[in-house]
Amino acid sequence: MPSVKTPQLSVFLLFVCFALSAARGQALENADIGPVLVNTIQGPDNNTAYKGIVIKLGKDGEAAVCFDAELLRYMGGWVKDDSKPDGPESGTKVAETKPGTKPAKPAESSLWKSGDWAGLIDPNHSTAFTAFHGGPPKIRGGEAIMRFATKPGPGWGGGDKGDDFTDPREKSTVDHQPLGNLPKEWAHYKGLYRNGDQVVLSYTVGGCDVLETPGLIGDGTYPAFTRSIRLGKSDKPMTMLLCEPANDSQLDATRLDHSIPNSLVTLETTAGGRESATAVGAIGLPKNVHPSLHRAGVRLVIPPHDAPLVFEVAVWSGPRTQTADFYKRLSEAGPVTDPATLIHGGPARWGPPIETAGKLDASGSPDDAYVVDTLTAPENNPYHSFMRFTGFDMFSDGHTAAVSTIGGDVWIVSGIDESLEHLKWKRFATGLFQPLGLKIRNDIVYTVGRDQITALHDLNGDGEADFYENFNNDCQVTANYHEFTLDIQTDSEGNFYYSKGCPWPPNVTSDDQGCMLKVSYDGSKMEIFCTGLRAPNGSAMDEHDELYTGDNEGHWIPSSKFEHLRKGKFYGMVPGAHLPGGEKPTTFEPPVFWLPHGGVDNSSGAMAFAPANGTWGPLNGHMLAASYGLSSLFAAMTEEADGVEQGAAVKFPVKFESSVMRARFNGGKSYPHGDGQLYLCGLKGWQTDAGRDGAFQRVRYTGKPWTQPIEFHAAKNGLLVTFTQALDKAAATDAENWGAEQWNYHWTQNYGSKEFSLKDPSVAKHDELEIKGVQLSADGKTVLLQIDGLGPVNQIKTTYKIKSAAGKELKGDIFSTINVVGPERKP
Repeated sequence: MPSVKTPQLSVFLLFVCFALSAARGQALENADIGPVLVNTIQGPDNNTAYKGIVIKLGKDGEAAVCFDAELLRYMGGWVKDDSKPDGPESGTKVAETKPGTKPAKPAESSLWKSGDWAGLIDPNHSTAFTAFHGGPPKIRGGEAIMRFATKPGPGWGGGDKGDDFTDPREKSTVDHQPLGNLPKEWAHYKGLYRNGDQVVLSYTVGGCDVLETPGLIGDGTYPAFTRSIRLGKSDKPMTMLLCEPANDSQLDATRLDHSIPNSLVTLETTAGGRESATAVGAIGLPKNVHPSLHRAGVRLVIPPHDAPLVFEVAVWSGPRTQTADFYKRLSEAGPVTDPATLIHGGPARWGPPIETAGKLDASGSPDDAYVVDTLTAPENNPYHSFMRFTGFDMFSDGHTAAVSTIGGDVWIVSGIDESLEHLKWKRFATGLFQPLGLKIRNDIVYTVGRDQITALHDLNGDGEADFYENFNNDCQVTANYHEFTLDIQTDSEGNFYYSKGCPWPPNVTSDDQGCMLKVSYDGSKMEIFCTGLRAPNGSAMDEHDELYTGDNEGHWIPSSKFEHLRKGKFYGMVPGAHLPGGEKPTTFEPPVFWLPHGGVDNSSGAMAFAPANGTWGPLNGHMLAASYGLSSLFAAMTEEADGVEQGAAVKFPVKFESSVMRARFNGGKSYPHGDGQLYLCGLKGWQTDAGRDGAFQRVRYTGKPWTQPIEFHAAKNGLLVTFTQALDKAAATDAENWGAEQWNYHWTQNYGSKEFSLKDPSVAKHDELEIKGVQLSADGKTVLLQIDGLGPVNQIKTTYKIKSAAGKELKGDIFSTINVVGPERKP
């Protein structure tokens, strides 16, 4: 009897979706990630910090500041608005929308309703926190009260006199706010140190090293925000921006009264008919350092100095009648803490490792050649960390891995052996900006997020990262959710490679959207390696330093594809071509192979290369490609014809608990002490059929016989397919047991493509290929499907239903791409 979808069932399914989503939201609300959260942060009055570092202040996170790592300014400081009740429950899933349709407006929610982060909200369900497609978090009235702010622009002056605050960057064409960092010779963010609940920001201004720690004096609605600062030597004057009144404030009067201890400046303003004041004070300020007023803002002028300076500045705002109370509290404050005393590693925060027992595969047949083991994650951890995995790599010992999550964690997993019985998970780092890739080089963990490549350093050997080094942050960032920063690889010289996705809708506004980027070994230089990528969610570097990636169907990308990337080449996404004058390319580099969208690969994921001399059985030396969307793995077969690479893929007969987003082999030259097996991780998020929210798994070769296609060639006289084991001759040579059809995709600005006939390109249909005969090689492993008139084609689907020589039934589909037809071949 056919099933009927009743209204009651629809309501029930909707309830289940919302319940699951709410559960995720509660996990986020209860999450303890420490004092730092890195993300794009949108503030009032179109004030955005694209590389924002939110630092929690106060005993219960009732206040926070946002430091802008591009401009070295404090975008603002705020407190939670306790005058209004919390908004709707968080975690409500944004409804999925089809391309070309207008998405429904999502319900708004707080990130953490317990009060942490001072009422920062996540109205669009940002990808980092929910794994859905959504915009960045916001500071907004009703949940947060801004206490001070600066407009987008340099936080320190430049020029010979150190007093030029003119923004030298070019403006964006979308939000009219410039993109990218200040020039490095002007100012450069170096990273942050974590010491308990204290955070030390490290950067340079001109040739001067700066360390500073934000803090809080007082609590409630009107606390004072402090900056404890250490300046290195400087042979030039420096000017530091402290605060600016809000846009709707009018300067009424200023007062400099040095009879009040520690006072600098009081700005008295009228805003909305209410009298208010912004007061600035300091502790331990050298006598020759003085405030300066400019356009109603407060700056601090610091002359050249031949010894380090340590002092503290404080900004307070509130009713004019309470100004004296601020100065009184400041005068009673203790001595200034030198930030340099906090940069050598603090106490461990995340407790001892959590032990789990892995699971060896028990779902398949005892005769299976490849099985899937699970490295059980500590999902019920005391920090409520959401274990949705986005990247991993192995340390040199071959038994320890580092794993990243989309919410910004890095965990160290030890005890990876054959049995997986005693896995130990140690939380290593938190608060990173949507790290969708992780790489270990010389046993140092590097993550790539939307803001930068971060090198994580454990300074005191307690198993937790103390210094989050900005290895390279030359990439530009916008607020568009689809500008994913995806995966990270290194070549044999230690240079890094990672990709930036194109925005949605595909209005490219930054210089590196849709590009594969190369960062030099020392992090000093970033360059565009190639262009025209859309959402390349997964890459791999082979043993010869050849770089590959997968890309996803969308505008200008007709279907999922896997491609060999070469320097300076263009790969199809026209808005990401970055040609001079906006010129549009008329062709693109063909992929190694396409995969159809429906039921095969709706969203490409990981890639990996089995070491040529490894221990992974018949697939040693072969490429593996994965589907993130359909949580599956493909064995790839590649060839070169006339110097052009092309290939085919066949689905691997294994199942995974979650999506396949990243993959690496724990073996070969890079991992000489590894077990030689394939490790994979993934998450349940946008556009995937993943079962679990996250999983870290291993595909292990058991040594048993495996009979599947291993080699594919396109020749003038037909298609050649080589299997790993000998075939039954009668079954293999019966043309009725084989089928083949072909089609092309259309390269247009439309979202994806239908599957079009080669004979009539205007008709969306497949062309059946006539198999005139089948020949079998002497060893019984290779068949030649005799097909006349083969030519370049985007997609051929070859089906087979045959037997091995041992009598085992074999059936499957091979999806191939012909870029160049090779010479005639014999089986």
